[in-house]
Amino acid sequence: MAITEGTLSIDMSPTVSPARAIAPPHVPAWSLLQRAQGFLQKWPEGFRGYRAGIRWSAADGAAEGAVVVACGRAPVIELGAPEALRLVRARLLELVDERTPRFFKDGDGRFTVLSEPDVDGERWLRVERPDGTVRYRLDARGRIGAVERVGQGRQTLTLIDEYARATPGRVLPARRRTTTWDARTGACLGREELREAHCRVDHVWLPVSWEVVSESGLLSQAFRVEVFAHQLL
Repeated sequence: MAITEGTLSIDMSPTVSPARAIAPPHVPAWSLLQRAQGFLQKWPEGFRGYRAGIRWSAADGAAEGAVVVACGRAPVIELGAPEALRLVRARLLELVDERTPRFFKDGDGRFTVLSEPDVDGERWLRVERPDGTVRYRLDARGRIGAVERVGQGRQTLTLIDEYARATPGRVLPARRRTTTWDARTGACLGREELREAHCRVDHVWLPVSWEVVSESGLLSQAFRVEVFAHQLL
């Protein structure tokens, strides 16, 4: 079992751009994005899901329960605190979407992928989806280092500051920082830092913990979720 853990902290100062991508300019943008997304660890074909214990802790209390994550179904969560239940469900749904394998041609490959230079010279790949624009910035290894989404009146930038190694040649995000702005006024709507750790159960990589620190206006929030005693379905 390989587990990557870290101490939680959050830096609300202006972000520093990661290393620039060094892919040759003649490589088609479609191929660059397909390769970058291919670095991300997915669940294997035929994976049915898992059940596990779950523990929530925050400054105002703690709760413990159980979860069943079955492919093709909404997660079933037993957790006493309603707000904890809501936040855990939201993250588990995101994890299912991130880890479920799909062909590139069934995702961003369905749309036009363009390569464009940003004002600071970074390499960005732009995908025009029906629900808005998504831009990806690649790091020096060709992995996704940043994701910018514009749509529904909001602009969101997620920086992937750290990856954890998984199956050889594959990685999982370990630390991300997300900032959201009002697309019309440019006002900052909130910031969040997410730290995650993962473990391998047999041949499958599963979540073992995540920690969140966020702020929105005058409100701030911090909590930790632990997932343990995994059993494959």
